[in-house]
Amino acid sequence: MSSKQQRAARIGDALLRFPDGAKATQADFGARRTVVFIHGFTADASYMTDLMHQFDGAGFSAFAFEYACYRGIDHAADSLVSLLRLLDGNGDISKDRIVLVGHSMGGLVARAAVALANGGSLVRKVITIGTPNDGTLQGSFLPRAMAYWGEAIGGADPRGFSPQGDSARQLVKADPAPTLLDRLHTTSAPAGIDFYSISGGYGKLDFGQSYWKNLLINNYLQRRLGTPNDGLVSETSSDLSRPVFATSAPNCTHQNGYVDYPHANHSFLINNQAVALTAVSFAQ
Repeated sequence: MSSKQQRAARIGDALLRFPDGAKATQADFGARRTVVFIHGFTADASYMTDLMHQFDGAGFSAFAFEYACYRGIDHAADSLVSLLRLLDGNGDISKDRIVLVGHSMGGLVARAAVALANGGSLVRKVITIGTPNDGTLQGSFLPRAMAYWGEAIGGADPRGFSPQGDSARQLVKADPAPTLLDRLHTTSAPAGIDFYSISGGYGKLDFGQSYWKNLLINNYLQRRLGTPNDGLVSETSSDLSRPVFATSAPNCTHQNGYVDYPHANHSFLINNQAVALTAVSFAQ
């Protein structure tokens, strides 16, 4: 795993202030509207920098949730809500309520935070970007492919992410029944929370420097993912507005109509300015 993931594992999860990366304090909340960004499996908080920059420029206070991403989606959700409540000593978070923006597995953490971790009273909007809301491909190789992807985009060590880890098992619905994703689907969203999902449509990713490694992994994934997809997550799984999610994300709006959709893959969704500005507009 990456050095930042190793650090998160040792010292515990943290809410980091943008742009200086300092740990958030109670005094950081209340002056501006708040957005918390949640990275995905094998990534870290720095991967969300472009998005945070756009939100900061639009008048939001941006924070990144740095967490040990392999310990379980539900564990991460509990940790996030716990930190938010501890930082809500002045009541500024619960009074104004925040926006959660999650990329990939981070979107599942956001959804679990409001639906399963009793964080609904702190949140007014949830935005998921390239999130496998209906899970991703089953089988032990998929978490390994995601780890290789993490190595390519952020320096993660694939050997640090076991297919038997809690998050990996939850992503492929291999955790004990009822699976975490099943619980998310069947749990009613707290009242007063708006949902917005964004997807990408370019089905190839970089998994390292090797041509053959990229070719083999991409071919493996494309034979199994539905079309269109963003290279790791199918459109049907990213689209949180589908009827199957109506209980857990009622009246969700889905966005795949931006100009760069056919060229945006899982890696670069959160670096695409149109995606960022669309998310900013919804968060207002």
